[in-house]
Amino acid sequence: MKKTVFVFVLLLLLLSVIVFVILSSSRSHDATNNGVSPVQLIDRPPLSTSTRPAVIDNRKTYRIATAQGDTMEVKDFLHASDTVIDTLNKGHYFLGNHFPDLSDEATSAPPYIIEYIEPVQTFNIALLQEPIGQARSQAEQHLAKALGVTPMQLCELKYMVSVPAKVYDMYAGSNLGFSFCPGATPL
Repeated sequence: MKKTVFVFVLLLLLLSVIVFVILSSSRSHDATNNGVSPVQLIDRPPLSTSTRPAVIDNRKTYRIATAQGDTMEVKDFLHASDTVIDTLNKGHYFLGNHFPDLSDEATSAPPYIIEYIEPVQTFNIALLQEPIGQARSQAEQHLAKALGVTPMQLCELKYMVSVPAKVYDMYAGSNLGFSFCPGATPL
């Protein structure tokens, strides 16, 4: 069990690095052309400082780039109590669920993991349990609540919903999309 989880973690991290490299090279070119920085906080320096996000209408907000090249205002999910910093990958965060402790054999994988890669403002959602349709629905609800957006606004994000071959071989390597977005894979 430990070995399987470890291999899965390594594969997911490798996928994250590949996505990061591809998106960061295209994003850095796009950002210089349209004035959108790869990471843009409202009235706030980078997260490494001790300052807080802007407060607009009594809530802390954060601006992220959309897949269309615009920006979207969302709740400051990076400072939420259930957000965990990925200590192995700078600028990566887990929203809610994160990888289980590999030293504990009794620990099973959560139904899904949502990873946010700040430098490229991309969400990677891994579905880790069957039924994968239910896991996807839970991840969609969690992400919409964490960001304070509607389900349809989730469609505008830069994201990937995937499932490892060990969980469901037929969909491995595919972006399943959010269930309610155009082009999503029906499960």
